[in-house]
Amino acid sequence: MCAIYHVGVQYDLKQTRQNSTENLEKLHQYFTSELARFTSIPNLVRQNTHMLNLLDEDTTHDLKPLNEYLADIQIASGASDVYVLNEQGWVTASSNWQASHSYIGSNFAFRQYFYEAVENGNAIDFAVGLRSGARGIYISQAIEQQGEVKGVIVVKVNASHFEDVRDSLDTGQQHSFILMDSSGIVLMSDQEKWRLISTKPLSQTDIDEFDASRQFSGREINTQLWRFDEQAERLQISTEGRLAKNFVFAKKSLNSLDASLYLLSAIDDVTANQWSRLALSSVLLLALFIILEVILVKLAGYKQLLFTQRSLEAQINARSEQLLETQQALLRTAKLATIGQLSAGINHEISQPLTAMSAYLTSSKRLLLKGQYEKVQENLILIEDLIKRTHTIVAQLKHFSKSQKPNLALHKLKDLFSNALIIIGPELKKYNIELNNELDEIEVWVDPILCEQVFVNLLSNACHAMQKVQTRKLTITNRIDEGKSSIKISDTGIGIESHTLESIFEPFFTTKSGNGLGLGLSISKQIIHSFKGELSAENNSDLGASFILTLRTSIGSDPLSNEKRI
Repeated sequence: MCAIYHVGVQYDLKQTRQNSTENLEKLHQYFTSELARFTSIPNLVRQNTHMLNLLDEDTTHDLKPLNEYLADIQIASGASDVYVLNEQGWVTASSNWQASHSYIGSNFAFRQYFYEAVENGNAIDFAVGLRSGARGIYISQAIEQQGEVKGVIVVKVNASHFEDVRDSLDTGQQHSFILMDSSGIVLMSDQEKWRLISTKPLSQTDIDEFDASRQFSGREINTQLWRFDEQAERLQISTEGRLAKNFVFAKKSLNSLDASLYLLSAIDDVTANQWSRLALSSVLLLALFIILEVILVKLAGYKQLLFTQRSLEAQINARSEQLLETQQALLRTAKLATIGQLSAGINHEISQPLTAMSAYLTSSKRLLLKGQYEKVQENLILIEDLIKRTHTIVAQLKHFSKSQKPNLALHKLKDLFSNALIIIGPELKKYNIELNNELDEIEVWVDPILCEQVFVNLLSNACHAMQKVQTRKLTITNRIDEGKSSIKISDTGIGIESHTLESIFEPFFTTKSGNGLGLGLSISKQIIHSFKGELSAENNSDLGASFILTLRTSIGSDPLSNEKRI
């Protein structure tokens, strides 16, 4: 607990010092920039036409324009007063020329800012106004002509201009600032009780200088001993009858005014704040002990838990392999079921060329006996074509029914439909269905065998839906949008009942009474999903229904590592 207390105190002090340094930097930048702004005013006034006329000894001096100009400068800049003194220190023009406490006619030759400007060309001094009693910074600059000082321009800025800035600079409620000169007198502060006090005993020399320049206008400077520890950056302020207050401070010199800017941060609450931290630490330690106890209790069964976890993982892997095998078998079963449903038409397609070949062979035997070799050759060419036709049908059936691992690649959409039509073609002829194929020359990312299975299933369903209608038309179109192709298979059949639209893709759901397992559409949707595509259904506005497949057409749309171009 002692360590926590000590660390907490040091941490809070470090944070307080860091905040003090950051806020002091902002305050110092403000003081510096404002002093620089006001310092430029005397030079501006010196170059004004009315000011130049005042220096011209051959010109009759009308001071009203210059007074009005000084008043405008005072209002625009935010200064307290702007006035001009001649070489003897008499005020000849002033921004407050119309006020009852006008400076015109007053002599300020005894002021430090006057005789330093005469000697050095410019000066910045802090003093208390003789008439207003307001503290302020006096910025002065000599008016020289042909190497001779003809007067002094003075700008006074009230101390309140700087003291009221703390809130706008967000220096925080726990911070206070002071501007202290080299004699230890607090010239400015946001705390009124600290203004114009001496933080250390004044020497007689300092008192004589103050009296001579009347810097503080005869105001009594009370002494309040402040104990500065410059090395530790700590300050203790003792007030009679009250407990001493402790601060940490950040300090920065304000060279233009021969003073130092301090930002004080109270730290008396740092110790008190540690009690809440100690209470929280005690609660956390207690909670930690409880957690450790629970962990130790649970540790006894940890090995058993690991064994159970590994056993479950092994079972899950085994079940996953079984599920994968079942899915593969289900796919093949669905293919065989589709072939079985189409077997009558396929049998007819194969029987026709076989019958024709038999007839051509019989005819060829007779022609050979008659020596008509040219006609025999023609029959052999016809038989060769019939064999190719039969081979194409059988090869496609074998290709369609075999099982293999999915392999995505780019395939021509028209070729995929052509292969599917070899199988579904007899069904179209059987029901006298008009086919309108409007597919574009595009390529899609699919596994060809699985994709053909989907096309065969959808086309077969469309044929069955048009068995009992008069208009039998099957339309296949596609539309490309943002790297995807939407393929629409539309029929003019009986459509899909609205209440079954959401269920037709569920396993074992079928609308064919006594015919079908209800797996075709469910498996088709799973296959399309494995291609990163979509499969949906809708009723047409006039006749029949449509199935929409959305497939990727470019590798830019989520490519897979094993994809390749075919």
